[in-house]
Amino acid sequence: MLFTNQAAAALYGSTVEEMLQTAFLEARSSTDGLLVQTGDFTRPQEVDFVDAEGATHRLVVSRNLIGDTDFDLTLALDITEVHRLQMQLHFAQRLETVGTLAGGIAHDFNTLLTPILGYSTLLEAMDMPDEVRTRLGHITNAALKARNVVHQILTFSRQRLPSRRQVSMPALIHDVVSLMRATIPAHVLFHVAIRDQTMIDADPGQLEQVLVNLINNAAQAIGNRPGDIHIDTWVETNEAGLIQAAVRVADSGQGMSGEVMSHIFETFFTTKGVGEGSGLGLAVVHGIIQNHDGHIEVESSPGKGTTFTLLLPAASALPLAAIVETDSTPA
Repeated sequence: MLFTNQAAAALYGSTVEEMLQTAFLEARSSTDGLLVQTGDFTRPQEVDFVDAEGATHRLVVSRNLIGDTDFDLTLALDITEVHRLQMQLHFAQRLETVGTLAGGIAHDFNTLLTPILGYSTLLEAMDMPDEVRTRLGHITNAALKARNVVHQILTFSRQRLPSRRQVSMPALIHDVVSLMRATIPAHVLFHVAIRDQTMIDADPGQLEQVLVNLINNAAQAIGNRPGDIHIDTWVETNEAGLIQAAVRVADSGQGMSGEVMSHIFETFFTTKGVGEGSGLGLAVVHGIIQNHDGHIEVESSPGKGTTFTLLLPAASALPLAAIVETDSTPA
C-alpha cells in the first residue's frame, strides 16, 4: 500500500502510518471489502463495512487500475447518513400509503358500528333476563373497543385534526398517572419526577393517548413480576436553539432486540399474541408526535427494559424544584 488517508484509518481504528506497513495489509481478512480484491469494483458498488468499533457503514466502493502499473486506486464514499435518510423516507411513504387505506376502512367500519351501538344501548334500557343483559353488555363492550380501534386508525391516518391549546405537561402527566394507577397491577410501581413547569401547544386528548399507550406497553413488558415504570419530564434546548419539553417513559420489562425495535412503529406490527394487541398503539404514538412537530426516541435491549423519550416544542418553561412521586413498595 502506497497511500491512504485519515478517513480510511479511522474506519480501521488505526493510523495512516500503521496502515502503510506491510504487516497491516497481510493481516486483513478475506472478507475485507476495501483492501482485499474480491469482486468486480470497476463499477461503483454499495457494501456494508463494519468499523473497528463494530458500527456498520454503508460505503460506495470503486476500484481501478492506475495506468499500466500493478497498482490500483480504491475509493470509498461513506453514504451511511444518506442511506439512513432514504430508509426514513421509505418508511414515511409506507406509513402514508397504509394510513390512506386504513382511514378509508375505518370510516366504513365506523358506519357499521353506529347501529350496533345504537340498538344495543336501546335494548339495555328494556326489561330482560339478567343472563340476556349480561350477554348484551358483552356486545356493547366489544363495539366500544372496536370504536376505540377506529379512533386510533383515524388518528394514525391523520384524518382527525388535533385540537390544540396550551397544555401543562406536568399536569397532563399527573392526570394520566392518576388514571393509570387504577388499571395497572399493584406489583408495578410508578416513579414520577417533574423537573420543570412546561407548557406546550398540543391536543391534550391525543397526548393522553400517547402516554396511556406507552404506560400500557411498559406494564405489559413487565408482565406478572414486580417492576417499575419511571416517568420524567424536563426542558432542554436542542442544537438549533429550540426549547423542547422532554418526557421519558422507562420500564424494567423484558426489553427488545434490535430487530424488533426497527419495526415497532410500523402499522399492525406486534409481538403480542392473537387478540392481545392490534399493532396500532406505537404507530399511533409515532403519528401523534409527528403531528405535534415532535420527535420520539427509543432505547432498549433484551432483559434491560425499554425507554421512550418524547421531544416536543415548548411554548414556555419555568424551572421548578424537582417534584418526585414514588409508589410505596407492595407488601
